[in-house]
Amino acid sequence: IVNLQAAEFLDSAAIGTLVALTKQARDAGGNLWLVNVPAPIVQVLRLLRLDQFFEICDDVESALALRSTSQRIPVPVGSF
Repeated sequence: IVNLQAAEFLDSAAIGTLVALTKQARDAGGNLWLVNVPAPIVQVLRLLRLDQFFEICDDVESALALRSTSQRIPVPVGSF
């Protein structure tokens, strides 16, 4: 779960890192959720069509609820 509440913008390096981390998590049977994403960042992700790639949740609690119902295998901490 990546909380972006304090983010003012994401440059291409940050977006690339989030894409890479999401791919790694999925390859390992897990997932990565973006939470508390500010509206301007959501707009950029939509323009890039990355809103279809990322799991975006309103808040941490929503992501935790999705995580608990996910069919994917949890990724152990430090497995990357």
